[in-house]
Amino acid sequence: KVTGDKEISAPVYIILINNSNKFITYTKKLIDTKDFKFEEVLEGGYTLFSFIDRNENGSFDNGNYIPYSGSEKFFIFEEELKIKGNWETDNVFINF
Repeated sequence: KVTGDKEISAPVYIILINNSNKFITYTKKLIDTKDFKFEEVLEGGYTLFSFIDRNENGSFDNGNYIPYSGSEKFFIFEEELKIKGNWETDNVFINF
């Protein structure tokens, strides 16, 4: 579930990155919902990265010095997610 101090009006991207093979990734784009679910994920350890796409270009922007623009808000889940076949992983909260 995605939560935050303020109402999130831009799309939120959630990306699962396989820790042993960086080419295996799963991406979800949330627009009007705060709940998310990935299906048919290969077993393994994953890092969860999420960001609010305020300029709606579909990719994470880490900002610029000149002209100054701040980074898009992002979140990295503090623990490795261990995914097992045919199991559900609950209680994953993304807090902006």
